[in-house]
Amino acid sequence: MRVNRFKILFCILFISSHLLAQIYRPPEKISIESGLTSRNVECITIDKQGFVWAGTKNGLNRYDGYGIRQFFSVPPLAYSGISHILKIKSDEQGNVWILSEGGVSRIDHRNGNMDHFPETSLDAVYKQEFNLTDMDIDSNGALWILSDRSLTSLSVGEIVNTYL
Repeated sequence: MRVNRFKILFCILFISSHLLAQIYRPPEKISIESGLTSRNVECITIDKQGFVWAGTKNGLNRYDGYGIRQFFSVPPLAYSGISHILKIKSDEQGNVWILSEGGVSRIDHRNGNMDHFPETSLDAVYKQEFNLTDMDIDSNGALWILSDRSLTSLSVGEIVNTYL
């Protein structure tokens, strides 16, 4: 009986000592004053490297835990229609895909280069009057783009297919 009490007391002391070792960090408030391009965040994702990506109507933001880097918000990156970010996704390789009113962009995780696939670069079936609404990445790495009237499959270096 005495041994059981000793074990219970030991467990309580062991657990409580680890709980006391935790340091409370209050949540950070990220705002326009800290570099965010807009007060309203439309979409958000975290990539494989731990960066937090936030899309707004005024551009794309990457938060690394210390500061914010802006994309598509100032020339020469402010392409027509790209500043309004609709969706952001991160694929298995760590690339970040951005869906905007002007098309799709990809940030390559290896070198940071940005590729842009405007609506005009999609196949002949896709029409520019379609409204882009969503996107997702399948297990093979193909990007599927949903519009109000079509579904488009996009793989870098392969044929683009649009289905009405």
